[in-house]
Amino acid sequence: MSHAVGLVSFLLYLVGAGILFGIGYFTTRQVFDLSEQQSLVVGAALPVVYGAGRLIWLKLGLPTPYSDYDRWRRQDHRDYWS
Repeated sequence: MSHAVGLVSFLLYLVGAGILFGIGYFTTRQVFDLSEQQSLVVGAALPVVYGAGRLIWLKLGLPTPYSDYDRWRRQDHRDYWS
């Protein structure tokens, strides 16, 4: 089961990277009227910059949706699911 969840998570990351690539590529191509090669570079750089930002965010220990949920579960002693 955990392999399936890991695979789905990885595929979602790929879809997200593709969306960021598309946004970067088409924005630079259509709005800024750059060449195709420059647009490809910007499109490829956008997911990399986003990923690096996420890693830095985690390394600094800043809150994420998962950490906030875990903290909330630790502070709230009521058990809603049993």
